[in-house]
Amino acid sequence: MSKFICLLILIIFTCENFCLASSNLNLTEKTILLTGLNSQTTKNGQTVEVKLSQNLNLNGKVIAKTNSIIIGHITKIEQPKRFIHSEVSAHSFMKPGARIFIEFNKIKAGNKIIAIDAKPCPKTVIVESKQYAIKVDKDSSIVSSTPGDVKSKVGRTSIQVASWIGAPFTPIIGGIVGAIKPNVMLPEATDTKSRKHRRLKGMAAGAIAGVPGGFLINDSVLKGRNTVLKSGSKLEILITKIND
Repeated sequence: MSKFICLLILIIFTCENFCLASSNLNLTEKTILLTGLNSQTTKNGQTVEVKLSQNLNLNGKVIAKTNSIIIGHITKIEQPKRFIHSEVSAHSFMKPGARIFIEFNKIKAGNKIIAIDAKPCPKTVIVESKQYAIKVDKDSSIVSSTPGDVKSKVGRTSIQVASWIGAPFTPIIGGIVGAIKPNVMLPEATDTKSRKHRRLKGMAAGAIAGVPGGFLINDSVLKGRNTVLKSGSKLEILITKIND
């Protein structure tokens, strides 16, 4: 009888481990980023660490406790695109911002290492304000966007439409608007370099937009913003496999 009980316990234990090892999951977990990210300086293969904001549970069992470290690496960096490229791209339509791709492959749970397959959770928002947003796109890439990208495009397009009616005065009007309100003509300023000579750049973009066909020049020059995330940012990840 005792042999039968031991055998039964062994079978249950084996099955439990097998279930963990072969689980195909869709677990969305909240984490906190421990590694700052910047699309300008981050490199392929660079290590990225996050920590769990709550216990990771599977089948009623705690797999990893709060503050357990999840380790991954950068798999690809896409630098900001020029507006004209994003306007014709199905992959990044009107999303010219830089993209960061990350894969997570292990959890440090105490003295134990748990192998996983995980990526940033698609269609979630990491940072959002009136000026800009950093989101996870449907391909799990972290991409920077801003309402200013669309707003400036609308501003330039409006001047461009007017240029076919009111030329030769629209370059002057566009230049004045761009000098007074640079954000109407330019993407949102995100760093010191893009803030330099802001009014002068706005005037130039407005004047060019006022010339028939000038949008081709503007959109061939202007780029989206870099993607920058500080340590401490909240990031949801999607775990698709756990190998315990």
